[in-house]
Amino acid sequence: MSSTFDSGKALGFFWHVFKARPVAFIAMGIWTTALIAALGAAQYAPLMVYMQDSQTIAPDDTEALFASLGQFYGTLAPIWLIGMVGGVLIEVAWLRLFVRGECTPIMPFRISKDEGGYLLTMLALAGIMLGAYIVWIVAIFVIALVIGLALSQFSAALATVGIFIAMFASALPFLWLLVRLSPALALAVKRQSFALGDAWTGTKGWFWPMFGTYLIAYVVMLVLSLVIFAGAFLVGYDMTGVSTTVTVMPITGVVIFYAIQGAIMIIPQAMMRGIAVKAALTIDEATPSSDEAAPPTV
Repeated sequence: MSSTFDSGKALGFFWHVFKARPVAFIAMGIWTTALIAALGAAQYAPLMVYMQDSQTIAPDDTEALFASLGQFYGTLAPIWLIGMVGGVLIEVAWLRLFVRGECTPIMPFRISKDEGGYLLTMLALAGIMLGAYIVWIVAIFVIALVIGLALSQFSAALATVGIFIAMFASALPFLWLLVRLSPALALAVKRQSFALGDAWTGTKGWFWPMFGTYLIAYVVMLVLSLVIFAGAFLVGYDMTGVSTTVTVMPITGVVIFYAIQGAIMIIPQAMMRGIAVKAALTIDEATPSSDEAAPPTV
C-alpha cells in the first residue's frame, strides 16, 4: 500500500470521527472538560494562597519566598499526579475512539494493552524529547555566544538579530524530531504495543506535509486562546482565573471558568489528535507486520 501522507484527510480526520461517532465524541469532550474544570478548581485555592502570601513577603526575604513556593508546589504535587493519571486515561480513550471507533460514553476508561503500549511509548518519547531539549539548550547557548561575539564587532543590533535568527534555526531540528515522532502514541494504541521505531521510520519524507497540517491546527488553537484571553480580560481576570486585585472567585465561577476553557480547546486538540492518528493508520496499513484489523470507517 502507498505510504503517502494525505494532508487534507489528516486535517479533517477529527470531523469524520465526529460524524461517525457523534455521541462518543461529545461524551469524550464532556469527560475532558470535566477533568480540566476539576483540576483547575483544585489548583485555584493553593494558587490564591500563594499569590496573597507573596504580596505580604518582603522581596529580599528569600527564605520566606522559597518556603511559600515550596508549600505551594507541595500542595499541587498530588493534584498534578492525579491529573497526569487522568490525562493518560482520557487520552487513550480518545485514541481508541479515533483509531478503532471504540468508546463507551458513560465509562470509556479501562486498563488494558492500549494503556500499556501507550505508557511504554510515552516514557520512551519523553526521554528522547528531554534529551533533545537539553541538547537544544546547550546548542542555543553555544551558538548565541559564538554569533554574539562575532557580530558584536560590527554592531550590537546586528548581533541581536543574528542571535535571534540562530536561536530560531536551532529549534528546527527539535521541531523536526517532534513532528516525525508525533504518530507514535496513536500507533501504540493501534497495535497495543511499543511503537516508537515504526513511527520514526514510517514518517520518513512526511515532515513538511505533517508540519503544515499541525501548523494550521496550531493557528486555530492560538486564535481560540486569544478569544479566551480576551473574554477573561473583559471580566477582569487572566487565563488562570486570577483577578488583577487577587480577588477570590467563587468556586462555582472557577469551575465554569475552566470548563469554558476546556470546551473551547476540544476542537483544536481533536484536530492535532486526528493528524497524528491518520499518520499512524497510514503507517500501520503500509507495514506488513502490523495488525491486520481494519480501522473503523470514519
